[in-house]
Amino acid sequence: MATIANATDAKTLAEACGGIDALAKEMDALDHVTPPAGFERPFSEGRNGMGMTLGMMRDQDCAADSGMDADTIRMGLETLRKRFVELQQIGMKP
Repeated sequence: MATIANATDAKTLAEACGGIDALAKEMDALDHVTPPAGFERPFSEGRNGMGMTLGMMRDQDCAADSGMDADTIRMGLETLRKRFVELQQIGMKP
């Protein structure tokens, strides 16, 4: 099973794209988070935006004929991982 860590070491597009599903599974937990008052909208928009970006990466960027390379996917996943951590922190605020 691919993990985010494996994707950061990926040499091929297929290896890098394996990290998408790993991050998507981690993001599923955000569906069960209730953000604190005042953060509902940015949290929801961030979560939904990440889901759309992951879907686009999976469907378009990871296609064999996309012309993307492992470096591009790795950078995209790292950006999304950082956004995921930020959303986790919002959801954990008292």
